[in-house]
Amino acid sequence: RGGGGGGDDGEEDGASGAYIAEATYYPEERKESWFCVLTVIIPNSPPLLQERVVAVKKVRFQRGVMEPVERDLQFPCQLGGTGPFKLRLHLVSDSYLGADIHRDLEIIVGEKEEEKE
Repeated sequence: RGGGGGGDDGEEDGASGAYIAEATYYPEERKESWFCVLTVIIPNSPPLLQERVVAVKKVRFQRGVMEPVERDLQFPCQLGGTGPFKLRLHLVSDSYLGADIHRDLEIIVGEKEEEKE
């Protein structure tokens, strides 16, 4: 068995409502966690250097939420200039194999506006 935050796998942790991962060989109770990893895609680079990590954020999901979850995440990072950027957002489980997903994003970064006093 295994799954990532969407079914009835694991047990509920009463204090935080977080999932308890099914980890038979782990020596103690293991809370399920996920990492949002934001990478910038660098075109025309060798295959192993095509993505550069620009931000990482640890998140937990609440048990019993069956519909899609919306979260506002802020990733303070340096992309190295202005213009269009291709990014990839990875959702990586620290508890389950094969549950990771990623989505490609495109953004346009403009010049910083001057604050009026």
